[in-house]
Parts: sequence; structure tokens; C-alpha cells
Amino acid sequence: MCRFLKKENWNLKKYSLRKRAASESGQKQRLSYWEEVKQIKPENLVFLDEMGTRVGLTREVGRSYGGQRLYDTGGIYRGKNVTSVGAISLNKVLAFEMIDGSMTGEKFKKFLSQKLSPLLWLWCRACYG
Repeated sequence: MCRFLKKENWNLKKYSLRKRAASESGQKQRLSYWEEVKQIKPENLVFLDEMGTRVGLTREVGRSYGGQRLYDTGGIYRGKNVTSVGAISLNKVLAFEMIDGSMTGEKFKKFLSQKLSPLLWLWCRACYG
């Protein structure tokens, strides 16, 4: 493929990103959102994050000394998908869970209702008395 692209005179280039022109209503919404968000104290924020990976995934590239070939024995994408989801505040991790398979709406609702919600109430009571 690389030889073909060179033969066809296709060069690898960085591309420049252009900013999208925002509509006037979009600008107003954005400004009002930031005015609301500025009022929230950082210690009152909770951040959620979700990440998925395949356990049997093998790297496609590696490093070796110049002039030497790199060998490895890799899997054939065997293994299961694993998803981790968590919630953190400014001071600590509030909830974390590893889920077999991919994240679905039902699994996310279950995480929110069974893991995070009870801890949020305890966390709010501890913060505000």
C-alpha cells in the first residue's frame, strides 16, 4: 500500500482544522451555559467516565534496535470485552465498577441507581452536614 501511494504521488501531510462558525443562537446558549457553570463550586462536581477494552488485544507495533526485526507471539483477538466506569469528585473516587462486555444503556442505569446514587447522598450529607 505504501509503495502504491508513493507511486501515485500521495504524500502524508498534516491537515489543518478549521473552526466552525457558530450561529448567533448557539453563541447565546454557550454563554448562558458558562454563566451557570461558573456559579458551581469545584468541590460540588462529580465526573463520570467510561472506558472499554478487549482483554486479548495485541499491539500492532513495537520497537527494536536498528536493522533488527521485531518478533512477538500475539493473540488472535481472543478474550472478552471489559468496560470500566467510575465517578470521581475533587477529593476521592465515589464509585467504580468493572463490567463484562460492552456498556449498554441498561448497564449504565444500573450503575447509576445501584452504585452511584446511594454514595452521592452520603457524599452530599458529609459535605453539607
